[in-house]
This record gives sequence, C-alpha cells and structure tokens, in this order.
Amino acid sequence: MEEKHKSALKKMREIYTGKGDKLYKNYVFYAVTYDKNTHAMGQLGRSGHYTMKAAMNVLVTYVYNNIVSKHKEMAYAFFSYETVPFHCSEGKLDGLLCQRMIGHALRSNWQRADKKMIDPWIPNDDVDYQYVAYVRDDRKKDAEVVRVNLTNNWSAAVARYNTLVKGQTAEYTVGIVSHTRQQNWWYPQTQKTGNLKFMDVNVLIAEYCQKKLEVWKDDGADEKTAALKTKKDWEDELSKADKKLKGLFKGSGDTLHQKYTFSVFYQHKRSHKITVPFNAALWSFKNAMLKMTQLVYQ
Repeated sequence: MEEKHKSALKKMREIYTGKGDKLYKNYVFYAVTYDKNTHAMGQLGRSGHYTMKAAMNVLVTYVYNNIVSKHKEMAYAFFSYETVPFHCSEGKLDGLLCQRMIGHALRSNWQRADKKMIDPWIPNDDVDYQYVAYVRDDRKKDAEVVRVNLTNNWSAAVARYNTLVKGQTAEYTVGIVSHTRQQNWWYPQTQKTGNLKFMDVNVLIAEYCQKKLEVWKDDGADEKTAALKTKKDWEDELSKADKKLKGLFKGSGDTLHQKYTFSVFYQHKRSHKITVPFNAALWSFKNAMLKMTQLVYQ
C-alpha cells in the first residue's frame, strides 16, 4: 500500500510541467475541492509563492493528504487568484464539475474576476458603471448565457432583474445579479432545490467567462497557461521600456535661452484619471527629458 501511495503522489507531482522560473511577484495559489456525493465545495492550501513549482508542491501535497490518500470521491481544481484557474482533475476546464468549481470560486470571491467581466477602474460616471444580470433559459436546449445591462440604481436594477427570472412567464430560469466594477453577487435564481440548488448558477458564471469572454478555458499546469509573469519577463519589459524612453531625446543638449516649464501627465487607461507628477522649469531640454523619462520608468 505504501508503494502505491508513493506512486500516486509521484504521478500528481508530474502535473506541473513548468520550468520553475522565479515569478516577478508573490502570486496566491489555492485548490477548490468538490465532493461528488454531497456537492459541497471547499478551499485548500491557499498561500503565496514566488515560483509556481513551490506552489504546486504545496497544492499537490494538500490534495494528496486530504483527498487522494483518504480515497475520497472528490474533484479538485487549481487556481492562481490573480490570474486564472489552470488545472482540473476532471479534465478540461469547461467540464461540468470544473465549471461548478470555477463559478463557486468567483461567487465566494476566492478568485479575482477577469477585468473583462468586472473592472475595478470603471469611473462612477462611465456608461458601463452599472448593475448587470447573467441569465439563461434552461428550458431551451443549448441556451446561451446572456448578460443583461440593468441600471446603476440598485432598486431599479433588482426590480428589472425580478421581471427577468421570477414567475411562470419569466423569460429566464437561471440568473444572478452582479456589478461591472464591484465583485459582488446577489439573488442567485434557479429552479432546482436541495444540494444542487445553486450549481446551475455556478455553471452559468463559468460558462459566460469561457464562451462569451473567451477566458479560463486552457488547462495546463505551467507558468504560461496559468498566465503568470516571470521575473525574466518583467525584466525584459523594463529593459525595452528603458531603451525606448532613453531614445526619445534627439536634441543637442544645448542650454536654452530661458527656463521652460516641462510636465509629465499620467492618464489611467481604464479610469481615465489624470495626474501630474512632474512640473518644473529647467534650462536644459536634455535634463528635462532625463528627469521625466526616469520618473516614467520608475
């Protein structure tokens, strides 16, 4: 039996196929578990790591000790909180049990939503800042998930949502309310009861991500599939940016006949917020460019 356990653990450790490169920051990894009998879900091994290899060693050990070695009928999936789910014990990530775990991780806020779904930088006065409903009519074969824009007023949004999913004549049978900027979830609606009551809602959310947003579909335990940026990737990006910035100035560096005021303006690409971190009068265009490019680089 001991040899069998060692063999099983060794096979699990082979799930990771990356190179063990150091990551550019501390990423949080965890596993979601799914009991095939009770349909209960839980979280295992949540911890931060600077290499995916170390993270996978922790996750595999947790899953092996808590599930495999105890012969529990459970499925599991591995996630990186900041990026994506990247491995499911049941096969492809668009499988039923895998989708249930993905949807549950999002609804429980264990997983950060893709910015295509929830963008924390949307300003209050933007037209996209509003409550939304994810809905589907399960009475129809091959029905697709639909996102319905509600309104930015809470009461009106809930009233609109209720007309979509409640009652015998409702247009949809499954749904949930969310927001385009806040990762919150309200009023899950389904026609099922018991332990499976909200599983359709979990699948609804995962399916929208995979089919409509084209994310969270790739299964593979390596840095690229898990969308992790390595330290080398980051250093390469910085080197290219530094070279580009240093190449901007094409002048002679001569002293100017008077002091000119130079400024740096930042505009956030998603919130559109503008800041001015540099505004100074200088005698040299070359010195001004040096200060401004150093600031932008840093």
